[in-house]
Amino acid sequence: MARPLAVLIVEDVESDAQLIVRTLTKAGYTIAFEQVETAAQMRQALKKQPWEMVISDFSMPELDGHAALKLLQETGLDIPFIVVSGTMGEETAVAMMKAGAHDYLMKGKLARLVPAVERELGQAEVRREARRVEHQKQERVKELRTLFGLSVIIERENITLDEVCQELTNILPAGWQYPEIAYARMVVRGSEFCTKNFKESAWKLSTPIKVDGTEIGKIEVGYLEKRLDEVEGSFLQEERELIDAVAERIGRYIEGKQAEEALRVKDWAIESSLNAVAISDLAGNLTYVNSAFLKLWGYGSPAQILGKSVTGFWQMGEKATEVVEALQAQGGWAGELSAQGKDGTGFQVEVAASMVVGATGQPVCMLASFSDITARKRAEEEILQLNANLEKRVEERTRELQDAQEKLIRQERLALLGQISGSVSHELRNPLGVISNAIYYLKLVQPDAGEKIKRYHAMIEQEVKTADKIIADLLDFARIKSADREQISVATLVSHTLERFPVPATVELKLEIPADLAMVFVDPRQMEQVLGNLVTNACQAMASTSSATGVATQKSSATDVKEGGKLYLSGTMSISSEQLSVSNKKWVRISVKDSGEGILPENMPKLFEPLFTTKVKGIGLGLPVAKKLAEANDGRIEVQSQPGKGSTFTVYLPVQEDER
Repeated sequence: MARPLAVLIVEDVESDAQLIVRTLTKAGYTIAFEQVETAAQMRQALKKQPWEMVISDFSMPELDGHAALKLLQETGLDIPFIVVSGTMGEETAVAMMKAGAHDYLMKGKLARLVPAVERELGQAEVRREARRVEHQKQERVKELRTLFGLSVIIERENITLDEVCQELTNILPAGWQYPEIAYARMVVRGSEFCTKNFKESAWKLSTPIKVDGTEIGKIEVGYLEKRLDEVEGSFLQEERELIDAVAERIGRYIEGKQAEEALRVKDWAIESSLNAVAISDLAGNLTYVNSAFLKLWGYGSPAQILGKSVTGFWQMGEKATEVVEALQAQGGWAGELSAQGKDGTGFQVEVAASMVVGATGQPVCMLASFSDITARKRAEEEILQLNANLEKRVEERTRELQDAQEKLIRQERLALLGQISGSVSHELRNPLGVISNAIYYLKLVQPDAGEKIKRYHAMIEQEVKTADKIIADLLDFARIKSADREQISVATLVSHTLERFPVPATVELKLEIPADLAMVFVDPRQMEQVLGNLVTNACQAMASTSSATGVATQKSSATDVKEGGKLYLSGTMSISSEQLSVSNKKWVRISVKDSGEGILPENMPKLFEPLFTTKVKGIGLGLPVAKKLAEANDGRIEVQSQPGKGSTFTVYLPVQEDER
């Protein structure tokens, strides 16, 4: 059945106001509303009808949430005030609640609007009922206190007791009987004609006054033999004292009633609370649960729960000792626990538990309030996961930026090298040629030189070759010439390579080049350079002076090796795969495998980057030059490596198909 609800909506966006109305209508309310957006409109609307709820936006051009709340408070109307905002921060929301707002919601979470409205309507009804009861009590006290000062003087001779009572009845408010009167006194001024019996009985007349079964005063009739003016002062003093005494008793009676009413309101508040509430005895057995508790745990009635141990509903686990000690020492504990519903479903609750102390100062029971935080905990876990993913992405992005920066620096260096390589190589090769000729001449004119001099001759000659090789690499990388391709057998290509780049005697060389292997279509000189660079790197990777990464930078030859190893050169046929640019084409695969230290995983992506090297000597152009030369001949280089187990560099070279 639809429930009528009068709502004053303070909002400057009509679509937002309509969204609030639709949300409440779907919850079963018949909405009577008015939308205002200025202070003048709001004042006028508050005068029109008794609104049951005010729902206000927080931020508006002409009237913000603070001003709307203050305007409502100035009217003195007790109407629930709920703030709805899309931008309000937590500190602002707390400030609004302190200022008197009853609740606040974010516009993106209007699902909370219906329970908030229902809660505030219930609490408003409690406040109205409390005010009504208090008003009735105050009016009753006024009426009773009006009677406190009731004193009637009767001056008649020979008046009887019945006549005195009749006079007293005549002066009371219509419909009032003696049991409803707090206190009233009638004074009879007697004469010599009054009988003695009347005097005695009059003084003894005293009727108790009760309200709801509680005696709060008496009706007394007094007889004065003396003149009234002689005893007026003492009479009035006695009257005031008696009035004060009765007023005190009435006050205590009303306080008792107020305490009963407050207890009733508290019981209603606990039962209607949105939080689950449970009370247990000191042994931990449940003695009371509210409706929210039944709903949260999935039970239909308290009879299914009462008397059972709390351990069946929430698990304290390792926190049990902490909870018990806190309740005993501090009288309370707050934290988070795991709970289990009737159907076995687990959920998380936030708990505030306290020990209830009786009039004697001893604990009598335990009370706990629960709120379901399962959704919040899931949201927190999602946020943590999102933060972790974000941090990971930031790290990856930072690493990418660092790599890009390093690559840019290398490219700048390469551009500079390209600009000066031609002139520098010419300028360096001239003095190197002079040094080489000088060594050749010295060796001719000093055939009988000592071993030390011969060793220095060889050292100078070797360093000249190294310098010349670096210059050649610079020129090869800076300006790769077009390939002058021809058909050549792999065996011939490998043989010429090993002549130009001899393998040291300390390295065991194994060749597996089938005689019937197809001929490759490449530039022989360039391919000798490619294979020579790979052979030199392999030999250096097996040397004691090589780095732990196994990445050898280009030297003049492989003769720098101090310790041996195994070097494998093999050739096989291969059909192109997805990694190769040309499909359905035959290739010869030449592999150069060493037994060196291998390459670290983090260095694998950088192998073919110019100027990257982990060697003390060299400039890191050997592998980049090999890659460019291979690609210039429609080939490709691939690498596989494991730290400590060596590396395998594979060169794919094209085979020229016979034309049909």
